[in-house]
Amino acid sequence: MDESTKQAFLKNINEVVEWLYAAGETASLQDYLKRLNDFKVVGEPVRKRYIHYTTVEDCFKRFAEITQYI
Repeated sequence: MDESTKQAFLKNINEVVEWLYAAGETASLQDYLKRLNDFKVVGEPVRKRYIHYTTVEDCFKRFAEITQYI
């Protein structure tokens, strides 16, 4: 992850945590959903990259096993 994206993501995490323990305690469901969707804009691509790079090696290993079997 490039440094600017990382900093934006960490800033977003800190803002959400602070909000949860302050105004978030009495916030409406709409406010929670808006915060969640805003957070997903940055977090979802990070999560997908993490999953991709942690599983790609296993996929190549499985592919090699299958081609060997064939």
